[in-house]
Amino acid sequence: MSRRAHQCHRDGCDSEAVWQMWVRFMTHSPAGHVFPCTCPTTIKVCDRHQRAAAEGFVSERNMDTLAKQLRREHLSVPHPDTIKIEFARVPKASGVIAVDSVREHFRGASDASAA
Repeated sequence: MSRRAHQCHRDGCDSEAVWQMWVRFMTHSPAGHVFPCTCPTTIKVCDRHQRAAAEGFVSERNMDTLAKQLRREHLSVPHPDTIKIEFARVPKASGVIAVDSVREHFRGASDASAA
């Protein structure tokens, strides 16, 4: 058994999160300058919950939040149908040690000191 770097949590899921959601869309300034946006999100899910996470991202509540953030920067709000959602593999965390390896290390150390 190893310690997980990220856990899914979607709908009570306890699987390891192996995907991070990214969003891509085009926006423009009041002067008409077009800006492509590629943004990582904090959403990390397992294989099973990718679709639910993508659908949840374009929910009315989330789109309202995104609209407020873009308007604050004087940028246009993309239509939900123009937002492209992608998932990238979450890299394995460095420094995460398997619990079994630690137990084995201490077991070996205690055996050596007893001898």
